[in-house]
Amino acid sequence: MEINPTVSVVMSVYNGERFLKEAIESILRQAYQDFEFIIIDDGSTDSTFDLIRYYRDIDSRITSCIKTHSGLIDSLNLAAKLARGRWLSIMDCDDVAVPEKLMVQLDFLSQNPDIALLGSSMLNTDENLNPVFLQSYPQNHDDIIKMMRYQNCFSHPAMVINKEAFLKAGGYRTAFLHAEDFDLSLRLLRKHKAANITDPLIKRRIHKGSISLHNLRQQVVSAIAARIASQLDPDPFEKVIFDAPVSKVFVTGHGVDESALAREIVRNFIFLAQLLIRCNSYADATVLFNSENFTGLEMELLPEELGNMKGALLKSGLYTQSLDEIVSAVYLNFSSRAQHST
Repeated sequence: MEINPTVSVVMSVYNGERFLKEAIESILRQAYQDFEFIIIDDGSTDSTFDLIRYYRDIDSRITSCIKTHSGLIDSLNLAAKLARGRWLSIMDCDDVAVPEKLMVQLDFLSQNPDIALLGSSMLNTDENLNPVFLQSYPQNHDDIIKMMRYQNCFSHPAMVINKEAFLKAGGYRTAFLHAEDFDLSLRLLRKHKAANITDPLIKRRIHKGSISLHNLRQQVVSAIAARIASQLDPDPFEKVIFDAPVSKVFVTGHGVDESALAREIVRNFIFLAQLLIRCNSYADATVLFNSENFTGLEMELLPEELGNMKGALLKSGLYTQSLDEIVSAVYLNFSSRAQHST
């Protein structure tokens, strides 16, 4: 009789050939070996599936599936349904797991059986895996609950989730596109306990391909909507399947004004631009901060929000003078265009 593995590592890939080799090998080299590795090729058009097939042929723990492109949410939900392990370990196709990741997390879970969601700190790196800054999160359940009211405190590729709890919660929801992990975490926290490991068990690559202007806006709207939904009883998304992502109409219709939404978007732009600068991607940060990417209200808030965030950026060691230069340039460009249009 076949014995099921303890943990199922699940990964979705779409045109991820550039960093996929390192991501896969970081799982195969885990100190903890009782796992299966489910990799979903989400309709890639590059050599992604050739790489997956190569590793599948040399390691029987890998199960692969290729399907029509439908996005990360659908792919991870499919992987979870295929999984045979008690635990789901999420993995991104451009990140690297440290060799002790599964061992440390599963040892913690065996000693803390009441935990259904476990994350860890995360080391943000440039595309060559050179360290940029360490992102830490609260470790105990009560502190996690407090922080989740304001921001996500789980790194998605660091998460290990009880599969039964995942399936009962309904998995990832399409409505919360680009914040599907935050929404899932909030729902799990309603009925289960969570924790974070202090040590960074995942290395997250920051590069141009991992940051999208369109994704950023939807991510902010989806994250705010997830917080709202978690406070409503019943959850308006619980029994209705949404084919399209939630819009800002839902957010503003539940008391979030346009100014607050714009501030949140601007803060995210500033933070991601600074990450790109620290990763020696100044040109990419400049592209991100094209004045045409901002609404008038967002541009008005930009200098103020930079001032508000500068202290925290300095404290974290992220701040560089280049950020001021980019913000000043984009603001001047916007002001010039505004004058010419009047």
